[in-house]
Amino acid sequence: MSVRRETSFHVSSPPMQALEISHAALVMMGALIQQVDPYNGIIQAVMGVSLVSYGEMLMVSIRPAATGADVWIVSQSAQPTAIFDWGKNDQNLLAFSNAFRQIGLQYMLFPETAPVTPPAESEAPAQKLDYDPFSTDEFHKLPQEMPPAPVPEKPPAQAKSKHRVFISYRRSDSNDVCGRLYDRLERELKAENVFKDVDNIPYGVDFVEYLDQQVKQCTCLLAVIGPTWVSAADDSGNRRLHDPNDFVRIEIELALKRNIVVVPVLVKGAVMPSTSDLPESLQPLVRRNGISLRNDPDFHGDITRLISRLG
Repeated sequence: MSVRRETSFHVSSPPMQALEISHAALVMMGALIQQVDPYNGIIQAVMGVSLVSYGEMLMVSIRPAATGADVWIVSQSAQPTAIFDWGKNDQNLLAFSNAFRQIGLQYMLFPETAPVTPPAESEAPAQKLDYDPFSTDEFHKLPQEMPPAPVPEKPPAQAKSKHRVFISYRRSDSNDVCGRLYDRLERELKAENVFKDVDNIPYGVDFVEYLDQQVKQCTCLLAVIGPTWVSAADDSGNRRLHDPNDFVRIEIELALKRNIVVVPVLVKGAVMPSTSDLPESLQPLVRRNGISLRNDPDFHGDITRLISRLG
């Protein structure tokens, strides 16, 4: 029998949702999904070959509980004669647990505490899986043609959001990050409560008046600041922020003028600009409390904190 490790944890979500999150967590950690059995709550996957490993077989089992579901994860070396796993199985358990937690935060399954960690060697789970998920018999119990998954119950309607958010950003500076930020805010607050693209400005209208109409309907403006936000220049080499007709400048000026909450959002390792970098009308931005959106795996956790602190 090759080297294997296993652990489990409890979540408050229903089993079907736990299965969906487990599938996403396996993909996030780089596993190749082989089979999914939604009726029995089982996913089988494999990790690729590395310098110290021939790869590992992974199996997730979702078990209904009185309140939510129990999630079991087993990692076993793919090489049958393997004696040492060089810590790869433990790494897989930790990667899955943390990926599950990160995705679960979006569903509010976990409090924002330390990452889930697998038990130490001396802390074996109180119970074991009552079968070997990697045996030939168990493998062939999975249906070869997957039946359609049961339709999950329709979630209760979300309460209408009290926030309407305006995302101010410069395309050349943070377009990719803002796309992810918009997708998450749209899911949490609904599309009608998030304004992002000035490309939607109708032809023939005064763009300053149009932006003013959009900004004044918002409760919050997110000023997304990346590494080139300050230094971005036009074709003549002049900084765009010092152009009174610059969209980004206009958006922030309008929000400051209307006493709308303005939150600096620092991305890609950017730091807050100094007052000397900004035109006088934007200098109050430096005194606004902001947040940094870090890269994965912290990205969604940072957005969760941002949304929660909007009040």
